[in-house]
Amino acid sequence: MKLLTVVGNRPHFIKLAPLLAKVDSVVVHTGQHYDPTMSGNFFTELGLKKPEYNLEVGSASHTVQIARMMERLEPILEQEAPDAVVVFGDTNSTLAGALAAAHRNIPVAHIEAGLRCGDMSVPEERNRVLTDAVSTWLFAPTREAAANLGPRGMFVGDILVEAFKAAMKRPSPEPAPKEPYYLLTLHREDLTRQDLDTIREQLAGHRVLFPCHPRTRKMARGFQELLPPLGHRHILELAKHAQYVITDSGGLQREAYLLGTPCVTVRPVTEWHETVRLGWNWLARPDEVRAAVSRKGKPRERPPIFGDGQTANRILDVLAASIRTKETV
Repeated sequence: MKLLTVVGNRPHFIKLAPLLAKVDSVVVHTGQHYDPTMSGNFFTELGLKKPEYNLEVGSASHTVQIARMMERLEPILEQEAPDAVVVFGDTNSTLAGALAAAHRNIPVAHIEAGLRCGDMSVPEERNRVLTDAVSTWLFAPTREAAANLGPRGMFVGDILVEAFKAAMKRPSPEPAPKEPYYLLTLHREDLTRQDLDTIREQLAGHRVLFPCHPRTRKMARGFQELLPPLGHRHILELAKHAQYVITDSGGLQREAYLLGTPCVTVRPVTEWHETVRLGWNWLARPDEVRAAVSRKGKPRERPPIFGDGQTANRILDVLAASIRTKETV
């Protein structure tokens, strides 16, 4: 079974690690995240092999970025001729990998399929829906995501759980502060360009640790404790001991849930509905953050909505059986 995996940003690298621990794959890095603190350092921390290919697409509009990725992927797919292309999540890299493979009639495995926030104006929602439409295997991280897909959806659990468990076995490079603090992470362009001042005002009087994307740093100078992008284990250590995680990240919403830390998601919608229904996650506009973090107490229950940490094995079993059957027909 020959797999080719397309990745492009730090959440992809984190979720790639459990898969590569169990199977070899040709890895294509699109270059969507290219700063060393957002890319190369993660490969080192996670013990990942160097990608066989780097498309080096860099920054561009959604349309240009996806087009560049597809154009540069095509000769690689022709040369490697994989049995399947594996993509993660909902980024431009995800959609480009899926479309490029589909146009060459190469089956696509979508890990994190079926998630929906219900707002097609969100770029990630468009990427999710379109990737699901051209994928052969739809591996859903939650039962709700699987239900969104109908009979084709396969609930296998969230591969992030395996990455999380592996990370928590490693020592943190630095301890968390002993004084109370909030952990803030923001990366979506609308928030970082328009709403940082509002969020800073909402959190006035509280200690806020803000690990910052390189392009966000110059716009976030009003925050007192700006940190560089942090490794996976370090960010988990800060999230574990924070009073609140305040974020727009889909990954950190789940990791906060796994850690038992209340989360405020600075978005009007989320694809991780279960965390909201269970009371561990609150949706807030930028001008509602103060009210959200004023809530006291934690829910009593935190059921294993993301599965049991055996996702990679389930995915590989399905792919191996499907590809073997195709070969014997």
